[in-house]
Amino acid sequence: MAQDQVAGLVVLLCGCLLPTAGALVGAAQWMLLRNHLRRARWWLLANAGGWTLGLFVGALLSAIAGSALGQSGNVILLLILLVIIGGIVGLLVGGVTGFALTRLLKTEAETQNPA
Repeated sequence: MAQDQVAGLVVLLCGCLLPTAGALVGAAQWMLLRNHLRRARWWLLANAGGWTLGLFVGALLSAIAGSALGQSGNVILLLILLVIIGGIVGLLVGGVTGFALTRLLKTEAETQNPA
C-alpha cells in the first residue's frame, strides 16, 4: 500500500470513524442522561471528542511502539507497552468525558438552584 493511501486511511479514520464511534458509545449513555440533565445532548459531543482524542493518541503510540519494538522480537515488552498505552487511552477518554460530565452537572445544579 502506498504512503498516500495510508495517509488517506488515517485521515478517514481520525476524521470520520473515530468521532462516529465515540458518538455511538455516547448515544447509549445519553439515552439515560437525557432523563436527568437538560443539556445531555452535549454528552454526545464530549464522547465523540474524548474517544477521538484517546484512540488517535493510542493508535499513534501503538504504531511508534510497534515500529520500535516489532523488529526486535521482544513480544513481552511490546505487550507491556500496549497495556500502558491502553491506560493512556482510558485516561484521555475518561478525562474528557469526566470534565464534560462535571460541567453538565454543575450547569444543571445552577439552573435548579439559582443564587
